[in-house]
Formats: sequence, structure tokens, C-alpha cells
Amino acid sequence: MTSASTNADAKSLMNQLTLTVKTLGTSCAVFDGTSVYTGALASAAVGDPTQGAQAGDRTLAGAGSETLCFRATLPLATGNAYQNATTTTTFTFQAEQTANN
Repeated sequence: MTSASTNADAKSLMNQLTLTVKTLGTSCAVFDGTSVYTGALASAAVGDPTQGAQAGDRTLAGAGSETLCFRATLPLATGNAYQNATTTTTFTFQAEQTANN
């Protein structure tokens, strides 16, 4: 998974937000699954889209699925300059077959 963020208002809210991605635990509302990513929203990435197995890649069985839970947080120390700021983030999920290639 990779992400791309934009800020139409030029306030760069994307650089302030922290993204946490976890596997499904009890529920996404409880947010108690295993952490897959924690870091900047603007540069979120899980795994490596390069062909072949790399560290961080998620493995699914054929015809399988996985539920991931996303939570974005704004640090308490964020200043008033970010009031009414907006950002748009697109997440791209890439899959590849690693067996029988």
C-alpha cells in the first residue's frame, strides 16, 4: 500500500497528521489489532510494490482478504494555523502473485 496526499489550501495538513494502520482485532472501532504502519500520513507505505517478496509485504492466500483499520490523528501541539485545513489522501493497494511466476 502506498499513499499520495494533496493540500488544496496550501496549509500542509498532510504533514501534521499521523496515520496508524492495524489489522482487524476486536473491531476497527476498538482499534486493538496488530500495528502494520505508524508514521506520517503524507508518506504512508506498507510493504514494497517491487516484484518479489520484500520485508513488510502482506501475504494473503489465493482469493483471501484482510481487513485493515486506519486512524489519523492530529498531535495536540498542532498550532492554530491548521484550523479549517483540509487534505485529501488516496491509498493505492497493489497485489502480485509470488508463487508459480
